[in-house]
Amino acid sequence: MLPSLGDFFIYNASLLTLASVVCYFIAWRGNERYSKPGQVLFGAGTFFIFAACASLMYLILSHDYSVAYVANYSNNELPLYFLISTFWGGQEGTFLMWMLFMGIMGIVLMRTVGKKYEKGTMLYLGLIILSILVIVIKKSPFDVLPFTPVDGNGLNPLLQNYWMTIHPPTMFVGFAATAIPCVFALTALTQRSYDDWAERSRKWTLFAWLMLGIALIEGGYWAYETLGWGGFWAWDPVENASFIPWIFLTTQIHTTFIRQRRQGMNRFGLFMVCLTFLSVLYGTFLTRSGVLADFSVHSFVDLGINNFLIGGLFFFLLLTAGLFMMRWNDIKSRSAFTSVMSRSYFVTLGIVILFLGGVLTLLGTSAPLLTRFTDNPAAVSLSYYQLTMNPIAIAILLLLTLFPTFKWDSGLQKKSIMIAALSIAGAMYLSLALFADIASLAHMAMISLGVSAAFTNGYFLFKRSSRSHLAAPYLIHVGLATLIIGATTSAGLDKTINITMPEGQAVEAFGFNFKFAGIENPTGKEEHQIIEVTEIDGDEAYTANTIAKPGMGGEGVMRIPYVRNHLLYDLYIAPQAVQVQGGEDPGLVQLQEGSSDTLGPYVITFEGFELMGHDGATQSPTRVEALLTIEHDGTKEEIAPALRMVQNNLEPEGVKFDNDKGEVYIANIDASTGSVLVKFFGDFVPEPKSKAIHVMAAQVTVKPLINLFWLGAIIIFIGGGVTMRQGAAKRKQKAVAKAAPEKSTVSTGSMTS
Repeated sequence: MLPSLGDFFIYNASLLTLASVVCYFIAWRGNERYSKPGQVLFGAGTFFIFAACASLMYLILSHDYSVAYVANYSNNELPLYFLISTFWGGQEGTFLMWMLFMGIMGIVLMRTVGKKYEKGTMLYLGLIILSILVIVIKKSPFDVLPFTPVDGNGLNPLLQNYWMTIHPPTMFVGFAATAIPCVFALTALTQRSYDDWAERSRKWTLFAWLMLGIALIEGGYWAYETLGWGGFWAWDPVENASFIPWIFLTTQIHTTFIRQRRQGMNRFGLFMVCLTFLSVLYGTFLTRSGVLADFSVHSFVDLGINNFLIGGLFFFLLLTAGLFMMRWNDIKSRSAFTSVMSRSYFVTLGIVILFLGGVLTLLGTSAPLLTRFTDNPAAVSLSYYQLTMNPIAIAILLLLTLFPTFKWDSGLQKKSIMIAALSIAGAMYLSLALFADIASLAHMAMISLGVSAAFTNGYFLFKRSSRSHLAAPYLIHVGLATLIIGATTSAGLDKTINITMPEGQAVEAFGFNFKFAGIENPTGKEEHQIIEVTEIDGDEAYTANTIAKPGMGGEGVMRIPYVRNHLLYDLYIAPQAVQVQGGEDPGLVQLQEGSSDTLGPYVITFEGFELMGHDGATQSPTRVEALLTIEHDGTKEEIAPALRMVQNNLEPEGVKFDNDKGEVYIANIDASTGSVLVKFFGDFVPEPKSKAIHVMAAQVTVKPLINLFWLGAIIIFIGGGVTMRQGAAKRKQKAVAKAAPEKSTVSTGSMTS
């Protein structure tokens, strides 16, 4: 009943949102009385989207496995916080969440935008929400299975991390917010209002930039502490799909400064906000169409919605292109700068470089799609991004070093600071070249210019601290320089050693002794490898706990590293493997079908396999039995140890024999040879000839100054928050100033009468 109600809510939301679009279209054509119905209908449509979300959440929390989405992403064992996060564990749920955030933002926009832009922005926002509603109708999160499983598949082990509860919602708030500046631009183009659209949408641009930036850092830290390769950014296509809108938003924010100061780059500003949202739609297509299935660990499988994704993307692409072609000559713009020796020139140059960086990332991300129809479709290698993005970073840091020392229109204002900053950069580069073990010239340049950019912007931050509205941009630039220094030093100066630790023996690396103390919970679903770490020439001692657990469906092993944070570096311990040496187990017997072997007083014959309890959805067996015959003292006993499928994991089921004198389990099945490995327990099993010990292989890495990366990110977000707060204060002051004359007029009129 409730799944049908969820679909009912989605259909109602679609009809009401469509009706809202129609009303706003009529109102925009001049019939103002349709604006109010448009508001009511949009609010009602958002309410039904919320009702659909609430329905899905209830189905998840109540473990209703008759619903395919619930069965695919949740199970009975998940704690509440992971159970809640399964809402956005699959495509259908994330589309619902995306629409809900846009609907809420639409209600806020509707109440704050003013009459001039309300009709156009709400019409275009309604169309965007409708394009996603069509996808959810095509692939509903409320689809019902033909049978009801006892339990669900559960959340992918890679996603069972506390960041799963935070990162995706943050990301989709950012995605949703990118739509608002876009609908402002589309409205401005449609009604030829080019004077104030950027200022009215600036708070939404900053909000989207801030939320996407926070989400990117959250995702980076999640990868750093979970995936075990020691980094936080791999230029993965799905990572890039979120980074590209962020870098385009950064470009647009700086374009706004040129617009405010010089009334320049008006066309480019309109283009950038539209391009930002189109890049979100394009990234959605790439990550959810199955195109990247072979190239990214983050990508989704194809759900049969490709035509709808492509249709939505092309609709808004053609709409944007058509409006630009019709209005191009109407948009007037002054020169962005008057002299190359001016701050406005450096900001303009920075805008061009940022835009180029976004385009180059877009091209690299699109490689699997661009090569899809060749004989060898492929993603670009990491070297592509090193070749293209390192020069971008160096150029941006050089501009950050120079631009504050110039006046906006022409001429230097702080020549001594510029000379000092360039001297610092030169001295730092020379020091790194002589004394640091850095092979990359680009890394040395980024560190050197990062220090000089932090110096220049730090100086002006201190000078402008009494005028906070002027200080925030410098604070953000100090944060960016700090972030790049941290990223570059942690990658360029890191040291890695591969160590092998026999259990109980200490191995030295980087001034620490590492002793593998053993395994906790070795037969459970999550294996904890305990490493005792002690500082050789110091007092630091602690226990490192790395984790190994089976991947989704029991395929592969997921290994989670241990990260020890220090002020100046991180010690990163990534487990590679744990093997058993010595102590061959005499209780293990390998048998081919029809063959026999002897263990103690018993003759064991393997008769074959029996497959039982086929799954109604996959037609794969849920239970495999090994049919054994045990002969002893002139008697025969037929037994059948088994492996049974429980929540996508194989669990052994033992059988006792000879009046409980022995017990046997299936240890392994080799499907290619049709053989079985069985494990016997009992007094008849001889002692091993040698003691078995565990040997752990691990990769230990020192990541110097990586905390500067996280510190820089925090500084950037603080600066962004300060900028948003200052913008809100300015808008409030303007509103008060505007209201004051009106109030005075009303009072005067009353006195006169």
